[in-house]
Amino acid sequence: MPNARIVNYDVKSTSWGWESTGEAVVSLNVPFVAKGQFHEEDKTFYFKNRESYLVGYLAPEEYYDRYYPVYENAIDTLVIKGIVVPEFQEIALMVLASSIVLVIIFAKKIKGR
Repeated sequence: MPNARIVNYDVKSTSWGWESTGEAVVSLNVPFVAKGQFHEEDKTFYFKNRESYLVGYLAPEEYYDRYYPVYENAIDTLVIKGIVVPEFQEIALMVLASSIVLVIIFAKKIKGR
């Protein structure tokens, strides 16, 4: 879109491939369809097997923040072909599990003294 303004763009590497996030604001004037400022966020998931999937959110500027949590929840719980896409959940579980193990080991050391 020639009149789009890119607000943010990011690409990160993951264990299963890459994730890109793009955010833009665009002015639309499509008769009988859409008119005004729209805010958009797209996430594209690129897998190492060359497959890619895009999940996007587009809303009029005045409604963007109100409905964004619905989009955010969809991304946070997204599973594509059995792969949990948001890796931060896996990392959080690993950190939690390792913390519990360290506490148990530390508690046994103190108790054993």
